Amino acid sequence: MNRPRPRPRPRSRIPSVWLVVLVIFAAAPASAEEHIKLALKLKPKQSITVDIITKRQTQQEVGGTDLGMEMTIGETLRYDVLDRQSVPGGYWFRVTYMHCRFKQVSQFANIDYDSEQPATEIHPVARGYAGLVNREFFVEVNRDGQVVQIQGEEGLVEEILAAMNLPEGARKEGARQGLEIQLSEESLRQTLQLGAGVYPRRLIRVGSTWNDEQSFGGFMSMAIKTRFWLAGFDDDSATLRLSSQITPPALPTPIPAPATAPATATATAPATAPDDPPMNPKWAGTQTGTIILDRATGWPTSTELTQKLQGEIAFEHPTAGMSTMQLSISSSVSMAVIDGLD
Repeated sequence: MNRPRPRPRPRSRIPSVWLVVLVIFAAAPASAEEHIKLALKLKPKQSITVDIITKRQTQQEVGGTDLGMEMTIGETLRYDVLDRQSVPGGYWFRVTYMHCRFKQVSQFANIDYDSEQPATEIHPVARGYAGLVNREFFVEVNRDGQVVQIQGEEGLVEEILAAMNLPEGARKEGARQGLEIQLSEESLRQTLQLGAGVYPRRLIRVGSTWNDEQSFGGFMSMAIKTRFWLAGFDDDSATLRLSSQITPPALPTPIPAPATAPATATATAPATAPDDPPMNPKWAGTQTGTIILDRATGWPTSTELTQKLQGEIAFEHPTAGMSTMQLSISSSVSMAVIDGLD
């Protein structure tokens, strides 16, 4: 008995390479994004509270003697978004100091101050930080996250000096000059612009890069050129990496020497004598880091920066001539949102 031959199966008219493509597209989610836009998107009366912790190691040479110093500065700041006219795409904030921490270990003094657990007797160097708690000022930022202007910082110095209750004289004048450095517009800009440059005015995808330039004056005068790139993102956040080159500013300006005795020297106000001539600081170095942005608001939820600086401070004395001081500073800065982005 002859069995019927099985009919041959019809050959697929879809090439195998297209089958692979179809499988890939079937597995990919339909809502997957390739490009995103990073921008600040805040609402009036919104409040965001952040912790900023700076850890700094300083090596300073004075008169041929190496003076090492370790410092930790912690600040908890609350940003209140104001319903106030700003530059296009920008915002006004009321910034309030909620908590301050200052710790210093050096050959001159060991200081540990925490505004939540203050000691009965506060070291003179830490009194400026103690006076910051519950003080506020106002800052305007543009669509790029850069500080446009700061208001109210001038009154902080006098308010804190009054709270310190120092007698008139060199000690009070030294405290005043130290506070003017700590709370100068340039110093506040360096603190508040941790997120500046992270908002390119175009759509970006993973691997996209862009550049930003910042310039600061004062004792820490420097020009910072930064390259950002998008390392990854999901529905909730975007992760950025950065790498910076730090150089002296194109037009450095001499600044007055702070009238601080060696016992109250800090990494941002080195040991000098009250009659020292103006200083010409020059800084160079590198900076690397990671910034994570909340995609719903564009606000940085986490920042980790590492900075290495070499500095030369020149003193131009009209009679004694030129003298220099060498400094080396290694810093880490971390910022984290602790409330307001739920």
